[in-house]
Amino acid sequence: GPQADLNPHVGNFVGTVENGYRGASQVLLEALGAENADFFTVSGDLLYTRWPKGSQLAQPWAADHILQQADVYYDAWIENVAAHSGFDLSDVYTIVGDHEIGDNDWGANKRPLIPTYRQAYVDKVGNETTVAGGAYVAAPAGFEGRTYAVQRGNLLLVGLDQFETFTSTVGGSYTNVGSEMASVRVDVTGAQLAWLDNALTQANADPSINHIVVMAHAPIAGRDYVDVQATSSGLKNLTGENGPLWQTLANHNVDLYLPGEVHAVSMQMASDVLQVVTGTNIFQPTDRGGVGSIGFNLNAPVTSEQNYMVVEVYEDRIDLTIKWIETKIWGSQGGGNDPVNDEPYKNREARVAIDTAAAGFQEAGTLTIDTSRGSPVYRNPRGLFLKKWSFNATHDVDVNDDDVVDGADVIQFMAGMHTDMSGLSIHEAFAAGDVTGDFRNDYADFQLFKSVFDDLNGAGAFAAALAVPEPPPLGLMTLAATCGAVCRRSRRACVGPSRRRMTEHLIELIAP
Repeated sequence: GPQADLNPHVGNFVGTVENGYRGASQVLLEALGAENADFFTVSGDLLYTRWPKGSQLAQPWAADHILQQADVYYDAWIENVAAHSGFDLSDVYTIVGDHEIGDNDWGANKRPLIPTYRQAYVDKVGNETTVAGGAYVAAPAGFEGRTYAVQRGNLLLVGLDQFETFTSTVGGSYTNVGSEMASVRVDVTGAQLAWLDNALTQANADPSINHIVVMAHAPIAGRDYVDVQATSSGLKNLTGENGPLWQTLANHNVDLYLPGEVHAVSMQMASDVLQVVTGTNIFQPTDRGGVGSIGFNLNAPVTSEQNYMVVEVYEDRIDLTIKWIETKIWGSQGGGNDPVNDEPYKNREARVAIDTAAAGFQEAGTLTIDTSRGSPVYRNPRGLFLKKWSFNATHDVDVNDDDVVDGADVIQFMAGMHTDMSGLSIHEAFAAGDVTGDFRNDYADFQLFKSVFDDLNGAGAFAAALAVPEPPPLGLMTLAATCGAVCRRSRRACVGPSRRRMTEHLIELIAP
């Protein structure tokens, strides 16, 4: 059969990243390495591989060719991550995406090869044997290396294989859209779902576990799947947020669900479980912050971005920070998006401009998940967490960052009205009065600031503060030590006397 090769483009050679994306990939991986995380995860689609296709799938050499390609692609992926981020395989948690089992769809000739694809994945990056410390609960029979639960610090990390095969030729499909019959169903059912229920039940009863994060490749929550359809092939979990899988997550108080597939930032919340898609997610140790998902956002035809999410895990809260950097796509924009077969795509090049690279990744959104009272409370959303997701959250108006909401905040807020915030970070914009996260201090910010200020200090307190030349007495407006309904900034959310952060951290990588 044909020889395995990463791509046929001019200047590329076996075992390397495509030249057009090499620079941008290196910038991203180096940024992740600089976060000094303990481990990272990839929510599927590690590879963009030249698997057999079409008539090749029926050839007698197809299975051998898959294994040959797996040697080249997986080894190159591992080496690239290690060379530029400093991580080795023992610190990488991956799950199966559609790319790892031949890419969707799965017709009659591809179905018999699925076990070969799976075995190649397990042999190269399977998590049952590579994770540090072993499994929290052994994988269900038949899912070894593809489904796992592992404890890192006070976090339980669960990885699921959503691509379940079925034998019926009637009904079922790999996606909710279209009518194509297929041999793969995107869902978690049967033995794997029962295993998940058991693992989460144990974790809920375990005093050493404060938080649970679950990964699978396809999004579950959300009604319209706008981001999924616009930026990917449309894979999503068949049963949605009302189905058994999502309800199992909700019934066991899962904090975060981290899917892949979507090449864009997306947030959904249902049944007190938050679904966040970025490019990467990192959980870091006591003295550092965490990092999240990476991947190209393909919404824009020319200007795109790479992003990841920092995840700081404390005893009773999780702080999320999305970071991104602008990436320019040079070359032809026509045709398809297949760098192997579409000629226009072969001329594309993704680069991070020199001035942008020098500035590094910038914060684009923050959110705190406060679990100190049992049910999650979402505090202090800023940036993308306000733009991308409409939800009930407790907002922060302590613009001078002194942990007291008083007349001094009113003075600083009013001084920032209609300020030009171009070029400011989300924290600088907040200090200038942008409490709604849209890089403006306008009437919407005025309404929110006044509402929260009066909630904290009593009806009419905002009007009274505007009426006096000096800030009112500190005693009137000091934040309650026990926090109550008071909002503090996300870096110091009200979590009581204990603010111990976990001693592990995670990165989730999503290949573009």
